[in-house]
Amino acid sequence: MRLLLCTFDIYLPYSHSLKEKRRFLHKVKDGVRHRYNVSISEVDYLDKWQRTKLALAYVGGDGNKIKETFQKIKENIEQEDGIEILTFTLEDKL
Repeated sequence: MRLLLCTFDIYLPYSHSLKEKRRFLHKVKDGVRHRYNVSISEVDYLDKWQRTKLALAYVGGDGNKIKETFQKIKENIEQEDGIEILTFTLEDKL
């Protein structure tokens, strides 16, 4: 059994309020959660309206498959309009 943790530090240049940021993140988080069956949460920059940090966790038997899943999630997030990924980290917690 493997646990992988992925974090995204994200810049939202077109967000003009916390309400707008939350509405956008709600859409992104729900889409990722339902499409890939991973845990996802906003973990930093909660009071900033143009920044956020998302953390994703996935538990499974095959570490390579999990890494591929996170790469697909990264590609999907990058394709969202109005989002810029500043950093992407992947940690294997065994």
